[in-house]
Amino acid sequence: MAEIKPFQGITYNQEHIKNLSLVIAPPYDVISDEARERLYQNSSYNIIRLIKGKTNQEGPQDSASENQYTRAAQFLRSWLQEGFLQKDHEPCLYIMEDEYSLPGGGVKLVRKGFTALIKLEEFGSGKILPHEKTLSKPKEDRLKLLQACQTNLSPIFALYSDPARRTNALLDEAKAENAPFIDILSQERVVHRVWRVTTPRIIQGIIEEMGPKYVLLADGHHRYETALNYCQQMLAKLPTDDRSREEYSYVMMYFANMDDPGLTILPYYRLLKNLPAEKIRNWKSIVQPLFRVENFPFDGMITTERQAREKMFFHLSEKGRSCVPAYGLYMGMGDKNYYLISPHPGTDLAREIPGDQPMVCKRLDVTILDHLLINRTLDSNTCENKEACLGFSHDPREAISAVNSQEYQMAIFLNATPIHLVNEIASIGQQMPQKSTFFYPKLPTGLVLRKIT
Repeated sequence: MAEIKPFQGITYNQEHIKNLSLVIAPPYDVISDEARERLYQNSSYNIIRLIKGKTNQEGPQDSASENQYTRAAQFLRSWLQEGFLQKDHEPCLYIMEDEYSLPGGGVKLVRKGFTALIKLEEFGSGKILPHEKTLSKPKEDRLKLLQACQTNLSPIFALYSDPARRTNALLDEAKAENAPFIDILSQERVVHRVWRVTTPRIIQGIIEEMGPKYVLLADGHHRYETALNYCQQMLAKLPTDDRSREEYSYVMMYFANMDDPGLTILPYYRLLKNLPAEKIRNWKSIVQPLFRVENFPFDGMITTERQAREKMFFHLSEKGRSCVPAYGLYMGMGDKNYYLISPHPGTDLAREIPGDQPMVCKRLDVTILDHLLINRTLDSNTCENKEACLGFSHDPREAISAVNSQEYQMAIFLNATPIHLVNEIASIGQQMPQKSTFFYPKLPTGLVLRKIT
């Protein structure tokens, strides 16, 4: 069973911080160096100083005793002492709502969830399921930060299944009792609202509803594994009768109902660079043994770039609705084409993928893309370092701009993975390729923190 419980969260003191939108930040792993600089300029108390602080560029070189992790701990300690951050007086659950529009506009959606503590479990237990593979370097970075701050600075994002929405009904009941204590419009144009839940009956009802469920990690795989590693380190040091052992055994997590219509998954588009010139010149003939290619040309007069782009994305979406793996491709303004790549009729691309993965994994658009189109066909494996060839973006405009600026040679677009497939794959103990899903909008960091001890 999923063991959750309330906790005494740490929040910004709104008597001192009048505009919370200036002190919150996106998750650390989607913040570029340029975005970090903007967040630093927003406020001297922006959470960026804790989650992704700068290395010392003006004074002595960073050392084991003075670095971005120790500075994060110093900032946290001083903000608490000065009253810019404050700890709640009693344990709470925290309802969180995000009101947003999809990139490019459209109808408004509301994602509903709550933040609580969950008892850490090894992935093999079947209670907490990952859905993507992780990398070692981010885990090393997050562990150093956790060791320095002893604080969950941002919630891990998890999903649970509740088709009857019984948990949602309890959250709505709690919301009716009082107004949100946070209600802000972020710089990403997302409205964030937060309520404290202190009513024992509602808290107990949510705990009982969540008890029989498993949870699926959506975002924060690295932070979850880091919390588990940190827990094991601390429990090995503490005597068995030390009360703080229990606190190390829990981590802060945000829970959203995967059966709620407010949940949005976007795809991660692939950006390629440093490919051999021959691959770029002959890419059509290279992919054609497995894929057919359709052109959507533009000349700027009869057909504009925007019209060709929209037509390609329309046909890409149509393929997705027909459960056909398909990919858009863009080579830049000099090429004056958008392309749609899809398998030849009757071709089962999944059977071309080696290994003993279940077929449900091999038939994922993202698996076919990475294994057959990028690795085998375009052969990005010729790069000495894969990261030197491959970039990611969830924003089509950003991806196209990166190609037009010649930072990358091509952008490859794909459809999002439906949540039912993400859930199915995780429930059978399998994991998707890295950067398979982009849960939108990202959970902001800085609304609620949790001090471990």
